[in-house]
Amino acid sequence: MDIGTLSPDGHYQWDGEKWLPIQLLTTSEDGFWLWNGNEWIPNPLANTSPNLTPENTTESREIQTPQANVHSQQNVVSSQQVVYPHQYTHQQVMLVRPQQNGWWTTNKIIALVVLIPVVLILLVASLVVFSGFLFVWANSVDIAETPEFGFRHDVEASLYEDLGANRGSFSSVVQYPDFSSTVYIYGEDSDGEFWSGSGVIISEYWVLTAAHVVEDLLVEKSWVFEGSDFEDPDGYMYEISEIILHPGWESDSELLENGMDIALISLEVGIDLSRSAIAAWDNMPNSERLEIGALLYTSGYGLYDEGYSECSSHCLVDESGSYSQRRAWSNILDRDIKNLNTDESYVNDDVWLGGFVVYDFDSPGGNHNSLAQGRSSTLQQGSYGYVGEGSSSATPLNLEGTSVAGDSGGPTFALLDGEWTVIGLTSHGSPTANYGDVAVNTRVSSHSLWICSVQTPNNPILGCE
Repeated sequence: MDIGTLSPDGHYQWDGEKWLPIQLLTTSEDGFWLWNGNEWIPNPLANTSPNLTPENTTESREIQTPQANVHSQQNVVSSQQVVYPHQYTHQQVMLVRPQQNGWWTTNKIIALVVLIPVVLILLVASLVVFSGFLFVWANSVDIAETPEFGFRHDVEASLYEDLGANRGSFSSVVQYPDFSSTVYIYGEDSDGEFWSGSGVIISEYWVLTAAHVVEDLLVEKSWVFEGSDFEDPDGYMYEISEIILHPGWESDSELLENGMDIALISLEVGIDLSRSAIAAWDNMPNSERLEIGALLYTSGYGLYDEGYSECSSHCLVDESGSYSQRRAWSNILDRDIKNLNTDESYVNDDVWLGGFVVYDFDSPGGNHNSLAQGRSSTLQQGSYGYVGEGSSSATPLNLEGTSVAGDSGGPTFALLDGEWTVIGLTSHGSPTANYGDVAVNTRVSSHSLWICSVQTPNNPILGCE
């Protein structure tokens, strides 16, 4: 018997000594033929025989063996079905193979599947880095190019002092507020540390200020000074009788977001009205008299001594050595926020509502408009979104300015019904106090009921019925 002879059933092949089982046989599409590696033979399992042998067809065949794939292709179609004998079950597994001479080969598709996510990740990362760069660059302008501290660096600093003292061209108390009502507060706490701030006279025996200025002061070791220079030997010092904090102050957040930063000081001796004025204050609880865009003036005894503040290259000195001048500046009302509720109950279950009046410090170039539409944070100040939304002019005033440390508790004036009236008390802002600073002031009218509740028959508060 010749070597390679197939058994009648087609499942074995003679190797010259014994019959060996045939492991790989491919069935023709019509099922009537078997390919033994050399030729097509009839399939003994088929009931009938076809008229044509597989050599007469033009289909492509791919036979898989454990060692290699052998390709034989005569005609190419867009996709073709290739029959593979399954190595475990001997059952046929049908696969679809793409056109071989097309551009979209399997390897290219796999490469694209891998490459597309990588490209997308790199693109997103690039956008994040680029956005971060733009943010840092835009905000770095606020810091790197603005060494000023509280006032315009292109304006003579002494003009702010003249305004605060109502000297020279600023002497008219019709065109400008009478800043003699602004006083200096100085005292010692229980740890022996000294603190200072500003306040405003609202009645003969009463000074209005910020709660954070006086909350830790000892009454017997604290004083109120009047005059444009608190170190002036001709100035006058008043002893304090009592410090009264707003009941909502302890419940305010660390960021002072609820507008409760307000307190009253009762004096032992009444103010000398020949030396200092009593300021009118907004005593309407639900005052609607404020208008966005209104002209404002603020005054205080800010710390401008080198080593005691963030004044950098714009520190100030005066003849006495340490800086002790009262200063004033102008700005525009950008936000009027009221009815801030801390959701806390106080004495007698009262609920006190806070409020703010807010302005920003615009630069001469008009490129530091922090309260412009859509802006709610800067690098130097962080987020100030709690002051509400709105818009703001980027054009600075001639004596545009903002508050610094030491100005806290000082008054902000607006012209209401033809009279310069205290509408706010300096509360907080950025420590750098440079262009772009947002000055947040406690809204006085929000606390008019509390202010009037503190007065006594012997020491009434003007403006209270």
